[in-house]
Amino acid sequence: MEETSKTLNDDANRPISVRLSPGFILASFVLPCIAAFFAGRTTGALFLPVGVPHYRPVVNLPDGSDSEMLTTETLTSSEGSSVSSTLPVPVVPKDKDVPQTVFTSKNFAVDNVRTSNTMHLQRDEQQKAGEESSDMATTEGQLDDAVYEPAGQHLLVDIKNVDASFLDSEQLLAEAMVKLVQESGLTLLSYHCHSMIPSGVSCVGILLESHISFHTWPQEGVITLDLFTCGSKPLIPSMPLIEELFGIPRQYQDREEDEEAFEKPRLLWIHKMRGFRKKIHALEEDIGWNVVHHGEFEYKREIASTNTKFQSIQIYDYIDPRFNTLLDYESSISNSTSYQSSNKDLYLPNRAVFLDGVLQSTRKCDEAYHEILVHPAMFTHPNPRRVAIIGGGEGATLREVLKHETVETATMIEIDDDMMKFSREHLPSWSDCSDIIGSRESCFDDPRAEIYALDAMEWFMYNFDDPEGPSEEKYDVIIMDALDPQEDVPFANVLYESKEFWASLYNALNPDGVMVMQLGVSPGIHDAPEEFSKNKLRAELFRSVEDLGFETVHAYEDAHLGFSDSWSFLIVCRGSCRERLFSNEAEVEIQMHKRMKRTKSERHSLQYFDGNTMTLIQKAIPAAWWELECLDYKELPPSCAISLSDPLKWFSMKAILMRKNSNFFKISSNGLKNEFAMKMEKLLADS
Repeated sequence: MEETSKTLNDDANRPISVRLSPGFILASFVLPCIAAFFAGRTTGALFLPVGVPHYRPVVNLPDGSDSEMLTTETLTSSEGSSVSSTLPVPVVPKDKDVPQTVFTSKNFAVDNVRTSNTMHLQRDEQQKAGEESSDMATTEGQLDDAVYEPAGQHLLVDIKNVDASFLDSEQLLAEAMVKLVQESGLTLLSYHCHSMIPSGVSCVGILLESHISFHTWPQEGVITLDLFTCGSKPLIPSMPLIEELFGIPRQYQDREEDEEAFEKPRLLWIHKMRGFRKKIHALEEDIGWNVVHHGEFEYKREIASTNTKFQSIQIYDYIDPRFNTLLDYESSISNSTSYQSSNKDLYLPNRAVFLDGVLQSTRKCDEAYHEILVHPAMFTHPNPRRVAIIGGGEGATLREVLKHETVETATMIEIDDDMMKFSREHLPSWSDCSDIIGSRESCFDDPRAEIYALDAMEWFMYNFDDPEGPSEEKYDVIIMDALDPQEDVPFANVLYESKEFWASLYNALNPDGVMVMQLGVSPGIHDAPEEFSKNKLRAELFRSVEDLGFETVHAYEDAHLGFSDSWSFLIVCRGSCRERLFSNEAEVEIQMHKRMKRTKSERHSLQYFDGNTMTLIQKAIPAAWWELECLDYKELPPSCAISLSDPLKWFSMKAILMRKNSNFFKISSNGLKNEFAMKMEKLLADS
């Protein structure tokens, strides 16, 4: 019995072995795969529409050993046929180190899609080897360049009258997109395109800087494109390339040779600055409000732009549909017998020049602005022989000065030599003296012109620091066409706050000398005191003028100079010039006839300014400043007496002068303290 039990225990402890044939093992793996395959095919046939491809989501997690991403995604139709892509492959620019990226995508099977392709960045072996050896290290300078603010540029482009076959070709559109990105200095990481049913293509490209996308309507001949970047590289210079690559004219094979050509592609675009910045970008200044933000402008072109040592310069041509049309302009430059072609100058696009994004002048209002700046001061002086110009790099201020027969020397001191060279090339009409008898093709070359590419502040302080300097070197008229006092730049602060500079200007004038300056946007009667606003430099200027002892002060404004607001100017005289400043219309016309140089065309040399304009500026005093006029009379005119009853006037006056011991309150040009000055002094003291 014991032996039997021991035998059973030995059998229980013995290991059990099962032998499986190779065929059984193979069948265990193959049969489930086959079952899963047929289950998937059956599900697809039941739930997916016939003819719609099955898309595979792609997830690429590149590491140091495999940084080359999948270059094309294979598409499999519902019938199992393979669709191969021949679209262009994005490549890494030679001058860029592109960081490692993770690509994740999800595609959905939908109706109305003919094909779908995804293309990824292609790196060559040399670039991959370099990345592995440096462990994708970036130099300190490159890191600085790669740091982007949470902001960007957004370019929106609409083009019509484009060739339908081009707009329905995924291949051609993808090639255009890749070329645009490459030639714009951007980096395309990947892009994805769909061809729609029955027609049309949508593409979106992922940039290292952000994205590019577009959609087409072939039958309508329309494409809309969207380009956004968060880098510092400007996008607007890419506009000609966008027009070239995507504005393909319509082409029909059956058009006869004598048939009228089809309408050209038309382009509308808008540029916007997006996000949050530490400081205002130049394109958010006047250049944005006047040009690049306007999507309704059928024609706007950046003619030229550059960065000098001192500022950025942008020049644009544009057509405002309120005043002109693109069709009229195209008719004017044709060789037809149309009215437009016979009057080309009336239909030219407006040309505008911007410094750091701030509007300086325009083609349509060039004469208006520079004539109203120059000639009131020139005719206030009885015989201006020596004239100095501060700034005025376009050459237009110099042009207006040289129209006076009495001028023997016109000294122009402009700190930015590149601005003058740039203006010669791109703003030729601003400095055109070819019609003035005895002058030159360019005003810069007139024998009476002395041009200095120097800092005007240093130049005047060096040459006129002594009030008793030689009189033969002093000037009859000084014209200041420099930065607006509202501009928030360091040089403007120095220019308007330097007591030494303004003293040197006073010293540079002859006893009967006149000085005029533009002072930017005119103040309103309800504006805050200028010391506490963007106009604080202008308030500082008034104090400097007050302290120096100019006997006559006259402010005026004009609202027809091409700016969005009225523009203000200030004339000051060392002596009393009120009689000539307030000459009547006939007296000014007589002086103009005697003094203005004749022209070869026999047209009047002035386009805007005349005797009537002179009388208008005598009255066109900015609302918040006109009390200054009351301080120069012994017997008050009625308008000055009226102002005493308006409390708002007291505070606007206080905003300008602010100090009770002002020279204006103590003495007027006739040597006596007038009634208005005494009453204003008391009112300000009480306030």
